[in-house]
Amino acid sequence: MRHDALSYRADIDGLRGVAIIAVVLYHFGVPGFAGGFVGVDVFFIISGYLITAIIAGQVADGSFSVADFFERRVRRLLPTLLIVLVASLAAGLLTMPPADLKRLAASALATLALGANIHFSSQGGYFDAWLGEQPLLHMWSLAVEEQFYLLWPLLLHRALVHRPGVLVPGTVLLAAASLAASVHAATAFPLEGFYLPHTRAWELLAGCLLALGVLGAPPNRAVGELAGVVGLALVAVAVATYSEAVTMPGVAAVLPVVGAVLLVWSGIGRPPLVARLLSWRPLVLVGLVSYAWYLWHWPLLAFFRYLSERAPSPIETVALVAASFLLAVASWWLVEVPVRRRAWPVGRSRLAGMAVGSTLAVAAVAGISQLGGGLPWRFGPEMLALSRGALTARATDGDCDEPSAQTIRAGRLCMIGGGEQASAGILVWGDSHAWALRPALAELSAQTGRAVSSLVGSGCPPLVEAWPMKRHGRSEACAELNRAIAEQVASGRFGDIVLAARWNYYVHGRSADESRARTRYLQDARSQEASVAESRAVIERALARTLDVAAAAGARVWIVTEVPDPGYDVPSLLARRLIQGRSAEDVVGPTLTAHRQRGAAAHELFTRLSQHYEIRLIDPASEFCASGSCRVHEGGEPLYRDDHHLSIRGARSLVPLLEPVFTEQVEAAARARPLPGG
Repeated sequence: MRHDALSYRADIDGLRGVAIIAVVLYHFGVPGFAGGFVGVDVFFIISGYLITAIIAGQVADGSFSVADFFERRVRRLLPTLLIVLVASLAAGLLTMPPADLKRLAASALATLALGANIHFSSQGGYFDAWLGEQPLLHMWSLAVEEQFYLLWPLLLHRALVHRPGVLVPGTVLLAAASLAASVHAATAFPLEGFYLPHTRAWELLAGCLLALGVLGAPPNRAVGELAGVVGLALVAVAVATYSEAVTMPGVAAVLPVVGAVLLVWSGIGRPPLVARLLSWRPLVLVGLVSYAWYLWHWPLLAFFRYLSERAPSPIETVALVAASFLLAVASWWLVEVPVRRRAWPVGRSRLAGMAVGSTLAVAAVAGISQLGGGLPWRFGPEMLALSRGALTARATDGDCDEPSAQTIRAGRLCMIGGGEQASAGILVWGDSHAWALRPALAELSAQTGRAVSSLVGSGCPPLVEAWPMKRHGRSEACAELNRAIAEQVASGRFGDIVLAARWNYYVHGRSADESRARTRYLQDARSQEASVAESRAVIERALARTLDVAAAAGARVWIVTEVPDPGYDVPSLLARRLIQGRSAEDVVGPTLTAHRQRGAAAHELFTRLSQHYEIRLIDPASEFCASGSCRVHEGGEPLYRDDHHLSIRGARSLVPLLEPVFTEQVEAAARARPLPGG
């Protein structure tokens, strides 16, 4: 094992070439490579194998040093990484509005802190369309590796020196535990499972076990030949047949992992035919520059998508792939090779100083960009008008922080406007979409003198005894918040109840851009499963309970249906157009037909409930979509503050629709109640 571990194997560099080609062509949408993302899994196998083999060989001859190990990692990885980060931040400073630059800067800081995977696990799924415009998304895999190597060399060294007999069994147990966690995560929390190190460690450990000699060498040439062919076939099948619908890693990752293990194993000893094919010099060259190519290709593609608002054409794809490859070759030849081979005579202490200093310099640029609000001074006052702060509705009176059940039961309610008729006041109850209505509510309250209380919870629809499922269980806080609000309604202090929420999102479990985020489910005490169908049943049952509470209190109920969902961040897109000097006339939301289709399930639910309860619907689409296409801005001023919440201007557009809540006579006979026979 030691001799093989320390000898150069061209076939492994060729396998790296296969892996990076698969990844790059997948990212660029080339047909036949829909599963090319498994190239990262192949990289994990290669990395685990080589690092473990090198460390084991050095421990055996007494030359291993933790300091040497991390010096090699720094020389190998840091220079090109910093160049790519600097280039990405520079491009962001030139082309990105403040909110987007802040997002880029945050991902750069996470990358430098070896936490890009954790950062992006909180942003969304790897396959989410909007993350395709994040220039540093691909840094997640580097973070997984580096987190692994913060511990593995130390554990490996200690085991080889002090407990060699437990090394292989212990590694097998670790790999098995990680694989089990990966399989569990694939169904329980797939988004996090994709990114996090404990669900990926088994892939690296599979390569480690191979280097530790678990399989030995192929017993004869025939077995080696067969292993190479089968391994190549398994990887090829995964690349060609997998798609973004496959949950990774989990069980699905076993196919490319086993394939990569067989390919590496088959080349131990006398190389079989497949190993000789992988040793083809052009493929080996691609493998040698694979790290730099991985770093460069994604920012080029992400910035192209970001600036052009579309995917590249076939000709543009060829140009971008070629440009990223040339940048990779240049980085490898001019930076990576000289630093690794010590062509630049820099001692360890000086190297450490340079590494820390350059890292801190890049971190300073990213930190200033983030803490400085995305540096809005780079552009004119028009850009400030598109900032999130300028577009976000703010409460005007009372205790208006996001409430808790405790503050509500203590009687601390958020009051909007200047109304004083608390005994016949209006309650706005819902999630953050209800919060976004505040500018319109404040204007109408000031005009009519009717008091408005706003009790909202982010991500918490106005559904009594129901709760959204969170990553690791149900949201008790939301259920308790709605119980406390229901108690206020039952007190009879409100004449009108306005229910507003992101109804279509809850009904479908996803936003209009269905590739954007995880599926979210709702449950109640009767639920036996987590599914979209069950969520819809829960909404109907829980909304009926909400209406029962209102009816018992003699209050009218108004339901504000969901505003049209643009499917993209409206201010960000308008800001990009402003920076580029391009017109915003073609920046529109969904068609009215598409909006109606998406809202059909929620509308059917409301219709069924209206057969048993007296409810009034307020439809924002009648204001936003009068022309057949839904407006998202007026003269360049956004009607949304992000990709689905109304801005101040957008909310004020709904004043005519909300006016009847304030002006229609409130008579007990007309208040929301179960209809006869309901």
